[in-house]
Amino acid sequence: MDWITKPTSLLWLDAFGALTTAFATGLLLATEILATGLPTSYLWFMSMTAAGFAVFDLLSYRFATDARRPLAIVAVLNLLYCTVAVTACSIYWSSLTTMGLIYFGLESALVVPLAILELVVASRKE
Repeated sequence: MDWITKPTSLLWLDAFGALTTAFATGLLLATEILATGLPTSYLWFMSMTAAGFAVFDLLSYRFATDARRPLAIVAVLNLLYCTVAVTACSIYWSSLTTMGLIYFGLESALVVPLAILELVVASRKE
């Protein structure tokens, strides 16, 4: 499990997760293949945001001389993303479906610990 303490490995893992989120929210949820109860415009916004995170991760992996700074940035962005998702679920609670609750609950349960790990790894001196 030594790979998980390397900033570049975490950028790759984050990029994979962001692409998965972009796909899930854009193609499955926003097209209402799986109903969440959240507005389609919100889901497209979340999808494009996740895609932007993936691009940032991959560009940082490729061009950053020290991956710790972009890793810290993406960690904070991930926490903000989860905050927005939880806030939206709270605002649309009355229309939120079980699928929406499960999806955004699981996503936050995965992303928040990852973001914390990213912050810890990014703060280490090499």
